[in-house]
Amino acid sequence: MKKIFNIILTVSAVLLAAGCELDNYDAPQGCIYGNILDAETGKPIPLPVEGTTGAVISLMEVGTEATLAQSFYARHDGSYRNALVFEGDYTVTATGPFTLISPASVTIEGETRVDLQATPYSRIDIDVNQEGKKGMVSYTVAPLDAKKVRKVYVLWHYRKQLDVTTGNYAGSKVDVTGAKTGNHTFNFENELQYKNNVDKISANGNRVYVRVAAECEGKVNYSEVVELTL
Repeated sequence: MKKIFNIILTVSAVLLAAGCELDNYDAPQGCIYGNILDAETGKPIPLPVEGTTGAVISLMEVGTEATLAQSFYARHDGSYRNALVFEGDYTVTATGPFTLISPASVTIEGETRVDLQATPYSRIDIDVNQEGKKGMVSYTVAPLDAKKVRKVYVLWHYRKQLDVTTGNYAGSKVDVTGAKTGNHTFNFENELQYKNNVDKISANGNRVYVRVAAECEGKVNYSEVVELTL
């Protein structure tokens, strides 16, 4: 029995050593970061909240046998960053509520910036005026390439992350008329979600956030996020 135990122990040690040898790779030293920019305005394109419906950045390593891209989500402000990338040559693409102008070819060495050029389905201007605990929102939606506006959402939340498709909002007003301009006033004191989350809002310095979203041809674009202190 002792002999059998020693054999098992020896085999286990060999397998463990082999496994350590196979996994003994250097940690990723590369980092890629940048923005998805509106090709016409040069500004970052406001995006959905990073998550299952967010904009996706994909890295495909070239000059190797790689067959799968490394993908991750861009942030809602149009920026992205991934610090877990092996250094090397890559093709960078992005998908979201925009048309990418062209993929980027890049050599990642240390921290490497790559800004991608794209055209959103629509551009949204937002203006918010405040009177006490009221937020008066006005907006203009400019669809591109003759796309039609299907819905416009005026959203507010007690968190900075605002996204209509994943329900990241506390209150909303929806316009389905196809109008490209509009306005809405949130009287926060009368909003049920404000009353239910007043402690969270107070702990956040009495700040709430407002954003407009527009659906064109099945794609939802966003305005910038506007912060209000109530």
